[in-house]
Amino acid sequence: MAAQFPEHTSETISKDTKELFQVVEKQYGFIPNLYRSMATSDVLPKSYAYLNDMFNKSAFDATGYLVVTMTASRINGCTYCMAAHTVASEWFEVDKSVIEDLRNGAALSDPKLEALRVFTLKMIDSAGAVRNHELEAFLSAGWTPTHALDVVVGLALKTLSNFSNNLSNPSLDQQFAKGIWEEA
Repeated sequence: MAAQFPEHTSETISKDTKELFQVVEKQYGFIPNLYRSMATSDVLPKSYAYLNDMFNKSAFDATGYLVVTMTASRINGCTYCMAAHTVASEWFEVDKSVIEDLRNGAALSDPKLEALRVFTLKMIDSAGAVRNHELEAFLSAGWTPTHALDVVVGLALKTLSNFSNNLSNPSLDQQFAKGIWEEA
């Protein structure tokens, strides 16, 4: 699929996407290959960057962010995102046991985080039509209606990256190599 979805460089993208690449490079110190493969579309990388920025401003801390994104990425079989989030978890000093459990699809030992993981799975499985008792279980664990809606933003973000990565199959950046993940 490389011919259909090349990993673009600054020479092969539009002016608008060049500006985005400059922002991304400043933010990460490099341009991740997921952005490079998304750049076949002018709309996708900008949409992804915007949603990522919005989800970073959500009610979740770094651990909550990763519970949502890694749960979705695992379900969607996105090896690129699982590796990238694993490495990013180190940048944000997220508990390694949480990340290992998320990589394996295992229950989390923290009841509140486990409620978030289960709610995220229920949201995916039901296309957002969770049952009242499922929402109540999530809220009873200490989450809020704001968190419930912010899960929707996280799932939209992961739909963009997981689906586009599964379609275009970008090569894994060396910066994420130590987080390599394969679907069990």
